[in-house]
Amino acid sequence: MDSFQIVPNLEIRVKSFDWDDVYAVLFRTQTSRGKEVVFEEYNRTKPVIDAKPTFSLSRPQAQQLIDELWYIGLRPKGYKGSNTVIEVLEKRIEDLQKMLEYVKGKLDLYSNVPIVRS
Repeated sequence: MDSFQIVPNLEIRVKSFDWDDVYAVLFRTQTSRGKEVVFEEYNRTKPVIDAKPTFSLSRPQAQQLIDELWYIGLRPKGYKGSNTVIEVLEKRIEDLQKMLEYVKGKLDLYSNVPIVRS
């Protein structure tokens, strides 16, 4: 297997053009920038044995690309997000409501049973 060229100190930036649903990706270093990707024709009837990747990224560079895409609002398909903070706040609100009912004398705080007064 061939070794792939990893560009050291690579910065990755992504810009969103929402009106066209287009995303521009820029690869650059301190002293150079990436050029447009060029496609070349090939014969689809023959297997491509010596195919090289369009570009290669190290793990930190791939993470930077993912972070940039996340920053502009792209999420993995089927991503539902984490509601942890919201769930904690909702639980806290429920607790505060129970405490308020207890203070008002309408709820036994330890058994969660409403107090019925005759």
